[in-house]
Amino acid sequence: MTPLNLTHQFDMIFTTSFKHTSKVLYEVEFSNSNVLEIIKKLNELRYKVENNITTGKHVGAQIDTTDVQLALSTLEKISEHYMKITGLTEVSVNTKTYKMISYVRDSERLNVKDVAKEVLDEVLNPEKKDKKLTREEIIKFGAEQKTLERKLELLKKQGKL
Repeated sequence: MTPLNLTHQFDMIFTTSFKHTSKVLYEVEFSNSNVLEIIKKLNELRYKVENNITTGKHVGAQIDTTDVQLALSTLEKISEHYMKITGLTEVSVNTKTYKMISYVRDSERLNVKDVAKEVLDEVLNPEKKDKKLTREEIIKFGAEQKTLERKLELLKKQGKL
């Protein structure tokens, strides 16, 4: 699953009803958006769900072990990707989930201007080869050029260039 899809999945799992159920039924309150604290609370919630330690109160939506495990593993994968793209060795104490998810989403989005610039640079200034190309290499090079030209035309048609 792509990091962008992981962020969407976490948003769908870790909802207000999930937090409300964990607070009312399992007495695990998610009081802030600190990543490390949420992971700690999710582990605590998983323990209580696995061992059926509840308050006995009625809530609308029930939580089972798979829900908690999915939320926990998704957040951990997002954290791993965040550390990878930022070059950090661990998530800092002050990292907030909404900032981390926003950073991951921004890094995964395709910047149209950058793609268009690369295509233009390649079309206008193709690599010059000193050696004589074989017939197969000429065909491959021509195909790559045509692909870049098509991308450029598509961007022009979409009005993004």
